[in-house]
Amino acid sequence: MEGLMNRPYENKDRDKCLELYNYVNPENMSLDRWQWKNETGTLGKSLIQTSWDGVRLVGFYGIIPLRLYSGGRYLKGGLSDIAVTHPDYRYRGIFSELGKTLYRRAAEQGIEIIYGFPTEHSVQGFKKRLQWDYITAARPMFCWNSGAKDSAGGEYQIRETDEIGLEHDILWKDLARGIFSKCAVAIRDAGYMRWRFGEEPGQDYRIFLVFKGGGPVGCAVTCRKICGGEELWEIADITASETVCFRYLIGYLKKELAAPIKLKVPQGGLFHSLVKGMGFREGGKSYYFGSHSLKQKNTGTEQWFYTICDSC
Repeated sequence: MEGLMNRPYENKDRDKCLELYNYVNPENMSLDRWQWKNETGTLGKSLIQTSWDGVRLVGFYGIIPLRLYSGGRYLKGGLSDIAVTHPDYRYRGIFSELGKTLYRRAAEQGIEIIYGFPTEHSVQGFKKRLQWDYITAARPMFCWNSGAKDSAGGEYQIRETDEIGLEHDILWKDLARGIFSKCAVAIRDAGYMRWRFGEEPGQDYRIFLVFKGGGPVGCAVTCRKICGGEELWEIADITASETVCFRYLIGYLKKELAAPIKLKVPQGGLFHSLVKGMGFREGGKSYYFGSHSLKQKNTGTEQWFYTICDSC
């Protein structure tokens, strides 16, 4: 990076970051979305590192601090988010230098694990230059037919809600003690769910809570999308404290949404075999998920649980 300056992001850089992002990416980012991602997170502002050629911004890379639950303990993680290099400055090592500096800053602030979804073009850079511990490829899951509600639904009640609060905190505690006790997962308490789904600009989510015996045992968040010119519903997030509840919730959504459904769950991990057994099949382009441990070794892709919402 001879002749270039690498420094932390400052508030005055926001307009130039948006300008560079929107120059490089076909889907423009609004000011509202930038502020939501980088200025209002549950653990404060994003960590962003920038690269300059004089007064010209030529690259930046950011991570969003989030609380994780891994191996039975709570820790501070960082979601690897936007990484942009100006086309005129590619192949000059900007991305790797930004990442190395950013990860040192993250470690100093107590972040233990960096995780996220590298693109097809960046995956080798994360693996070779930033030493991500592992990166795995998978494909989204699609279900093209609606179906009847699961016959086991007598013990469950589902309520669609606009409110995110105490019930989500109760559900998260049950998930952490039970089905997620041996997973690495972003904490899905009320604070996270409110930021991720209640405050994201430009999205209209439908939130479904599942109850059993009066207490929450599952949750699904959906949104309408256009894929290949066809309307479908994405399951942006889905959790359940019992596999029977998960099956019932999927069956309910197939009937309620009455349209093709898309979701992401870890291949070979929690819930993957269940959705395959309910008619979901892999399709579309491959995506990548991985992590880099800054303080403790995280092994095995089966430890991670993620859904579409984890990519922000």
